[in-house]
Amino acid sequence: MQVNLDPLIARLREIQRKCGSMGSRNEEFPLMEERLGSIIGRLEAGEEPSGEPLRYRAVARELFPVAHLFESYGFMTVGKEIAHVERSLRDLEPDAPPELTSAAPSSPLTPAEPAVAPEDLGGHDATREEVEEEGSPAGVPRPVIVGLLVLLAAIAIVVALVILREPVRRQRSIPAPPASARVAATIPPAAEATPSPVRRTTTMNPAARLAEEVGLARLALNAGDTEVAVDHLSRAALVNVNDASVLETAQRIVDSLIGAANRAVDRGEWGLAEEYLERAQSVARRFSLSINKAESARRRHAAMERFRLLAPDDTRAILAAAGERVLVRLLNGSSREGHVHGVDGSHLLLDVDSKVGGGTVRYTDSVPLAEIRDLKVYEK
Repeated sequence: MQVNLDPLIARLREIQRKCGSMGSRNEEFPLMEERLGSIIGRLEAGEEPSGEPLRYRAVARELFPVAHLFESYGFMTVGKEIAHVERSLRDLEPDAPPELTSAAPSSPLTPAEPAVAPEDLGGHDATREEVEEEGSPAGVPRPVIVGLLVLLAAIAIVVALVILREPVRRQRSIPAPPASARVAATIPPAAEATPSPVRRTTTMNPAARLAEEVGLARLALNAGDTEVAVDHLSRAALVNVNDASVLETAQRIVDSLIGAANRAVDRGEWGLAEEYLERAQSVARRFSLSINKAESARRRHAAMERFRLLAPDDTRAILAAAGERVLVRLLNGSSREGHVHGVDGSHLLLDVDSKVGGGTVRYTDSVPLAEIRDLKVYEK
């Protein structure tokens, strides 16, 4: 079946022009412009440079770092446009395996956005729209603003002359300093240099640039900041999205997010655990990695008995859990299981069922709150 890629190519050309016009703002934009040019050329040719059929999912993966970097610089609308092209290309892959879950978000750490039809964006310049929002206040003519600025400048000059006149009069008897000193006095002192993050330049060797960004991504990941790790990995992917170190680091990010989801479940934070799993699957899809680990964790979480953790000093929540089954974990490592009866001063009252002979006897036990680490209250 013949696929009409003209709307997607037209959109990518517009975004490529934006990269070219913004190259002076940040050194990443020329790299994004080059990447888009390569992708456009392959889409127009309808095949890979090697002559093999075009792999749409591979092309979509190359667009991810471009979309992510636009969003990281505040151009969210442009990032969404690229994400839509990315999703459209993935849908064109004829032999794509069926997804195990719903569609991935438009960026690793942001929720999915509704797709916009290509024909709805003709002539739309999202970058210009965002920049123009910072223009002059609505309703004030430009000539009026210019006139006000001129008037303010004139007033400032007059005030400065009045203020300087008296000191000059008092200093008439003091010999004038040398001309070189007067010239030096008019030059403001240079601002004190402050440490700044290492800045990459587009002239850096591509291999060195990739190694640097991957290294920064791993440092951020070791520090527990997966969002910054994805930012740096996106820059590395601009150099080579298929590099082994890029894919390895992406897998480490996925594994880290799954680990965070498991720890959230241990704390009874089920909603947060699901958010981590969604992020893990999003990163995995962007780099064409398997989502099986995230799916396995989701199935394991679904099979677990739901609970919430209560602190021993949260007596109001403990009283609200009266009658519910609870596992009381003590500071000495032991635990007690029963049903919440209530709180009596500094003690937890726990209804415990004990088997005696052929029957069960329930009695109320008292546990000092000071000896309790936490209470694991199970859902009914």
